[in-house]
Amino acid sequence: MALWTQGKGQVLGRRDSLRGVSYSYVRRGVEVTAKWPRKRGDNLHPKTLAQMEYFRQVQWAWKYSAAGVQRSFADAVKGTPLMPRDIFLMWQAGRAVSVTLPDGRTIYHMATINAVSDSLDVFTKEVGAMLYRGAQGWRATGVPATPGQVLVSQPAGEPLWQDLGGAGAFQKIEQFTLAANAATIDFDNIPVTFRALELHLYAKGTAAAASDVLKVTFNGDNGAHYDYQRWNRFGSGLAVAATYIEAGVIVAATPASRASTTIIRLPGYGSLAFFKSMSGENAYSGGTGTGDQISASLQGEWRSTAQIDRITLALAAGQFATGTEATLYGIG
Repeated sequence: MALWTQGKGQVLGRRDSLRGVSYSYVRRGVEVTAKWPRKRGDNLHPKTLAQMEYFRQVQWAWKYSAAGVQRSFADAVKGTPLMPRDIFLMWQAGRAVSVTLPDGRTIYHMATINAVSDSLDVFTKEVGAMLYRGAQGWRATGVPATPGQVLVSQPAGEPLWQDLGGAGAFQKIEQFTLAANAATIDFDNIPVTFRALELHLYAKGTAAAASDVLKVTFNGDNGAHYDYQRWNRFGSGLAVAATYIEAGVIVAATPASRASTTIIRLPGYGSLAFFKSMSGENAYSGGTGTGDQISASLQGEWRSTAQIDRITLALAAGQFATGTEATLYGIG
């Protein structure tokens, strides 16, 4: 039995307790009856036992710490909802202290570093992966496909792993070897991280003819925004306000077992200042006679200041035959 009082000694009455069942108490002037506290069982998880033992040891350390130490912690928590013992517990766990050096760097305890590392593992646990800020939040890159590759940024989207090369070095961006006939060859999402592009084409067509015209467009633009000129031993051909750039001719269905080569160069493809200019060479071998060997020089312009991020190759009459190879390189 107990007497409970409030204010100026006002007696609220006796409150009974039934051991093992319930007990009563007064909270802020209101009588409360609560269930008798249940005793913890002995079958606790090892981690729980370890935490309880750690907390017990910290309590003893706090109790017997010097008065000056306790005053220091009391000063540290002034103006905060923390108690001195709380910050002492954090300090013992290695989470309350960091050191800022004269050069501005801050050194944190390993417990803090490990906690941050565990949080970052939510994104990836791959060794060599890197985090970047995407449009929808933080993301992780994959690991490089080949040792020695470097991470390069792009105007939008995920950064790209690429082979390391010095100034002027060729770095392969994408390569196609056709396993079936194809109407077009499309290089898309070209990174704007190089000084120039160079495209190598080793191709044969399917049209029932000796040759077919190779057409080039950029960024999916099929409007009348192209001008071009080509020269070979038969003379020259040119067009303005065309819907593509003519990049020479390739061997078509006849004669069999022959293909043509074309090289296209695009310096300044990532510039926003000028229209895009293209140059290159085309080689055609239609037979064994002297008149069957033709080489041509190519020049063309796309009337756009946009960065080139897509190159589409097509033929005037047929498709690219199985076995055709196309490779796009970045330079510089």
